[in-house]
Amino acid sequence: MREDVPLQVESMLAQAIAAHGAGHLQDAESGYRGVLARVSTHPVALNNLGMVRLVTGGYAEAVALI
Repeated sequence: MREDVPLQVESMLAQAIAAHGAGHLQDAESGYRGVLARVSTHPVALNNLGMVRLVTGGYAEAVALI
């Protein structure tokens, strides 16, 4: 793993959380999925993506993520 990957992941996560907080759920979902593409077990990204999917009607995926 490259040394800068954790910093990239944390930056992506921060952007996704900001989008989520601002109600930009599509951007948040994209950001959380980007984090998970790099670190598939990232607990915050998994939980927050589950929350986004819950409010956007993706109930089965939300349950699997959370």
